[in-house]
Amino acid sequence: MTNLPIFDEDSELRLSDQIHQLLLGRILSGEMKAGDIVAEKKLATELGVSRTPVHDALRDLIKDGFIYQEKNKRPVIKGFSVDEVYDIFDIRILLEGEACYRAATRIDRATLARLRQSADELNSADKDQRWLSIWAQFDDDFHDSIAKASGSKRLHQDIIKHRLSHRALNIQAKSPYSFSNSLQEHIVILDHLDSRDSEQAKIAMQNHIRESQILFVSQFSS
Repeated sequence: MTNLPIFDEDSELRLSDQIHQLLLGRILSGEMKAGDIVAEKKLATELGVSRTPVHDALRDLIKDGFIYQEKNKRPVIKGFSVDEVYDIFDIRILLEGEACYRAATRIDRATLARLRQSADELNSADKDQRWLSIWAQFDDDFHDSIAKASGSKRLHQDIIKHRLSHRALNIQAKSPYSFSNSLQEHIVILDHLDSRDSEQAKIAMQNHIRESQILFVSQFSS
């Protein structure tokens, strides 16, 4: 019997968002292919959850354009283009650039110190498979902490939604070296946040997401 996925009860993400992330990872990896029918009841049974969070996750994937559903028919995985993947990151560039601009004058020193310590530990750690797991957690914490520090709850929520695709990329990664440059970009962002330079922090965040966009699309289109 296939092991059930483990959902994090302590995560700030709702269960439906965690399922959204899991399904998105399957879509982007090709495990769920364009034209595949998504059976809500069967999926809920497979994941060991009720139908409600599965229904909510599918509804959000439909809104995001990864799944489509005709009236009175079951949801179907939608084929999507590289341009659409680019668009997801373009939205993140706008949202997270603004969040970083705002956070530069709001983020507290304790949060900066915690993120800096995590980045330094990753930078000096062996680049093995365990590194990838720690990286994914750090990357989530890094972007979430900055979004929170923006002072806008709505902006924070929108960033969480649009970062689900990037979480899927982190989870699927095979080599730690894919993210070595990304870690250095995080450190540059921290430097600008530490100096309270809003404009440079925004630029650094936007450049970082553009580099992630290139990495993501190259893996998606290969």
